[in-house]
Amino acid sequence: MKTKLPPLLSDLLAALAMVGLTLLSGAALAQIGWLNPADHEQISAAPAPDQPKPESSIQP
Repeated sequence: MKTKLPPLLSDLLAALAMVGLTLLSGAALAQIGWLNPADHEQISAAPAPDQPKPESSIQP
């Protein structure tokens, strides 16, 4: 006994499955650090710029 799904429902189920797999694979890649490896490295190539002084401390 095989039931045939309407084409629209079939397409929606396929789209939902693709979105689910995309989210799962993205979460897995982020978990192991392949999605954005710059987040896992120490980014200190350039020193941080000095904080600008507030207007009240500028001497005329």
